[in-house]
Amino acid sequence: MELRSEGSGAGLVGAILTALVSGFLKEELKAWSGWVVERLIKLSVARLPESQRARFEEEWHSHIDEVPGEIGKLLAAVGFIISAHKISGIAAERNRGKVASEAAKRAVDVLGSTVLLIFLSPVFFLVALAIRLTDKGPVIVRMRRIGMAGREFTMCRFGGSGRLSEFLRRVGFADLPQLLNVLRGEMTLVGPHADSPTIARDISRLIPEWKERSRVKPGITGLAQINVAEILNAENKLRGGRLELHHDLFYIKNRSLKLDILILWRWLVAVFWRPHDL
Repeated sequence: MELRSEGSGAGLVGAILTALVSGFLKEELKAWSGWVVERLIKLSVARLPESQRARFEEEWHSHIDEVPGEIGKLLAAVGFIISAHKISGIAAERNRGKVASEAAKRAVDVLGSTVLLIFLSPVFFLVALAIRLTDKGPVIVRMRRIGMAGREFTMCRFGGSGRLSEFLRRVGFADLPQLLNVLRGEMTLVGPHADSPTIARDISRLIPEWKERSRVKPGITGLAQINVAEILNAENKLRGGRLELHHDLFYIKNRSLKLDILILWRWLVAVFWRPHDL
């Protein structure tokens, strides 16, 4: 009986100690889990591309509030780190693809503009001679234009006035000196039309989304330029501006080497075979 009493007492003490330790650990877990979860979410978000961090942080905080139990919240927060690792890997892969695509586009720009400058050098000479014989103005006119990210640059264009200027514009030769801008990296062969600072400012007041066009370099030709007839035939200038923006944003979203080649082919056909299409 005495031994049984001592064993029962030891068991009771053990149960009390276990309860105290369990309660202490539970309180400590409750006190620390919120801080740990918050730190895990911050670490997870830091792995993501900067443009996605705010959205995922808000979503993950909302998800944590719905998870029952402190251990469940901790496990969910650990899962966020795994998810962030996968998302950052996908984003890095896309970024590598984008860099490769931009490098290929630049290579096409340099090669294409060089070949065209060599091939068209006799035409450049004849145009320059015609301007000198019929006009006192400069052969090459330099104009300020808005480039990528809103940066201004000086764009080249053939001068001339009156019938000669109209003829050069109609046959698509007026903008060919912009091949020099392409070589300098200020423009690209295919992209949105380059606006003057004044025009860009005025249109942006009427169409705020117009600034989205400056996400890429302006081009000698582009999707809007090869559809210029549709834009010019719009019922008013605002409608024409929205049509041009629609074409440019479609190009920016879906740009690829294949699309660039298709646009360049239509432009070259218009310049050398059907100038009335420009």
